Amino acid sequence: MKRNRRRSRIGVWFVIVALGAALFAVAWHGRKPWQLMTDQRAEMQSLDTQLGTAKERNRQQIERQKRLNTPGGVEAEARRQGWVKDGETIVNLPDK
Repeated sequence: MKRNRRRSRIGVWFVIVALGAALFAVAWHGRKPWQLMTDQRAEMQSLDTQLGTAKERNRQQIERQKRLNTPGGVEAEARRQGWVKDGETIVNLPDK
């Protein structure tokens, strides 16, 4: 009778350990889709930031193009680059 109890206890422990191992294996392999989803979410946030930056730069370029399509804008850009009109003299003042 004792021997049967021992065998039955060993069988129960074997089943518990086997179920635990199976549960661990399922959980271990189930983390991969979760990790992929987390990685994709982070990548999407990075791409959203890059898109926002590109849109802002595009908006600035459109504004610059609009300014350069006016006579005043062309003159302002030429002066920014160091050009002067005929008859003007350049005066360089020392920095303080």
